[in-house]
Order: sequence, then C-alpha cells, then structure tokens
Amino acid sequence: MKRTILRYLQTFLFFSILLLVSCRKESINGLNIIAATPHVDNGVLPYPFNWETANFVPTPQGIAPIPVPWGSGVSRRFTDDILTDYKTADGWVMVYNVFNTSTFPTPAYFMLYNKYRGLLRIYFYLPSYSPVPSNYVTYSLGLGGTTPTQSSL
Repeated sequence: MKRTILRYLQTFLFFSILLLVSCRKESINGLNIIAATPHVDNGVLPYPFNWETANFVPTPQGIAPIPVPWGSGVSRRFTDDILTDYKTADGWVMVYNVFNTSTFPTPAYFMLYNKYRGLLRIYFYLPSYSPVPSNYVTYSLGLGGTTPTQSSL
C-alpha cells in the first residue's frame, strides 16, 4: 500500500515539475507567441538583389551584364507557363543568390522560394561558349551493338 501511494506521489511530482519547466505562451498585442530564445541567422547573407525590378543581375565591372531569366531577349530553357511567375505578391522570396559586384561566381545562380506553394526554383546562368549566339539544339539517334543495321527500328 505504501509503495502504491509513493508511486502515485512520484508520478504527480514528476508531471508537476514537467508542467512548470515546459514551454509557455506569452500574449503580445493579442497574439500568442511561444517564448523562446531570439532567432539568430548564422548563414551567409546573400547580396541584396531585387529580382522583380532589376533588368540585370549584379556583376562586377568589366563583365558583360547578365539579364534576369524572364527579361526580354533572353535565351532561356524553361517554358512560357512559368515565365511571369516570379513576383513577391505571388509568394516568391529570394532564398539565396551568388551574384555580387566584387566577384563572379561559378556556377552563377540564384534561388526563389514560393512560400504559398512550397516550390524552390533555381535559376542558373550558363554562358554561351559559341561565338555565334544560337537557340538551336541538335538531337540525334544512333543504334549501337554488333549488328545495328539489322534492327527493326
């Protein structure tokens, strides 16, 4: 009998202490906020770049200006349905970018995240290695093996 009462007393004491030291809510201006330590970002802050209004990404002097992916006359590799889907009003926020005015990164990219849809888009800059700009892609199909001419294809 004594052990049972002692066990109940220990359990009650354990849960009482647990309730006293657990998280609590504070009300500030009518909002419930969980009391915690202040949030500190330890990451690398990206170079400030307003992708909505800019026509070019930030680059150092002496490097040819790089237009934003949805700019006019850009050679892009994504479809027209997402061409105009980059606005802050639609939920897009800049997650990270490597463009700045002091160095030119390789690979060059920036990331946008849509807080409403949970999408992460990464836009890469791939320089053209051809002296003549072109949007053409060449496809080819080849047959391999020991007897490619005898294939039904």
